[in-house]
Amino acid sequence: MKFLFALFKYFPFGGLQKDTLRFAEEALSRGHQPAILTTAWDGPPPPEGVEVLFTRARGWSNHARMENFARDFQQAICYGDYDASLAMNRIPGADLYFVADSCMTLWMHKKHSALLLALHPRYRTFLRHEAQLCAPDSPTKLLCIAPIQQQEYKQAYNLPDDRLLYLPPGMDPRCRRPADDASKAIRRAKRAELGLGENDIAVIQVGTGLWRKGVDRTMQALAAASAQGHKVRLLLAGGEKPATVGKLAERSGLAAEAVFFLGPRHDVPELLLASDLMVHPAREEGTGTVLIEALAAGLPVICTDVCGFAPFVAQATATTVPEPFSQERLNQLLLQSLSRLPQLASDTHAFANTQDFCSRSAVAVDFLEQAGKARQNANTQ
Repeated sequence: MKFLFALFKYFPFGGLQKDTLRFAEEALSRGHQPAILTTAWDGPPPPEGVEVLFTRARGWSNHARMENFARDFQQAICYGDYDASLAMNRIPGADLYFVADSCMTLWMHKKHSALLLALHPRYRTFLRHEAQLCAPDSPTKLLCIAPIQQQEYKQAYNLPDDRLLYLPPGMDPRCRRPADDASKAIRRAKRAELGLGENDIAVIQVGTGLWRKGVDRTMQALAAASAQGHKVRLLLAGGEKPATVGKLAERSGLAAEAVFFLGPRHDVPELLLASDLMVHPAREEGTGTVLIEALAAGLPVICTDVCGFAPFVAQATATTVPEPFSQERLNQLLLQSLSRLPQLASDTHAFANTQDFCSRSAVAVDFLEQAGKARQNANTQ
């Protein structure tokens, strides 16, 4: 079968981008012909057999460029003779839509006034796209990656159950914790490379978007822990500017020498093994694949309940911060966790051994095949 994926822009460190490429590779491994429509490809080329189709990003604003990209995608569907299509961005017209974020119409109305949403062209465009793909007469089925997303979209658009499909987690398989001897060797080597002392407690946060990921919250909690005598070090990996990170640390009261800003990294699995705890107090997080990757590595996690994958953390160690968020509650939870890291690590490892964190791509392509067969059957009738 011929499958078309729509991804506005590819870059090597984005979770959405990684999922797109994994889906295409899974389709290719089954003998299908996957193609990815995009406006830019920044990174190594995909494997042979995965076609990349380019369309120009037209428009002066992000929402105008996304509007034009949606039109190009719909044209490609019409003229490309594809058996099934999957939109990775929030645009209408595909057989399937990969729900990477929370339902926009719910959280936007909580964040902004109805007048602003009606008048602001950016908000108006994105809300219209979401409404179109969720409309009663839309053929699009939603691939949700967290149970809360299914609840949100059903509440907002009264969608029937058969339009809300569930995808299991799809982490990088390299994050699965190796055998003890191997994991200990990796941990020693990576900590030596980073200059971490034997008694340093390494807290890691991975992601781009300081405010959205709650990095300021993490830094304030670590500053409070440092004031209590804990020798904590923050490993921050993501595509941010060092100067911005430095200013944020200064405002939080966290000593500059306690922050190891690592930039974008290809060695996240090794960094997880080198760390003692992940803290991810995000303000908005559709899922948080990095939380699953940490759990699979046996690394305890603290996160906020807004994260789509927070239920996994709650099952593993019950270390989630409820909404409405309280900085004091996060500070207390961090201090409690630092005092029982060995037990939390043991509980995390035991939980991870009972979970399948890697089958998202296989299930996504299963749904694509179902959509393709349905179209083929309809064309023969």
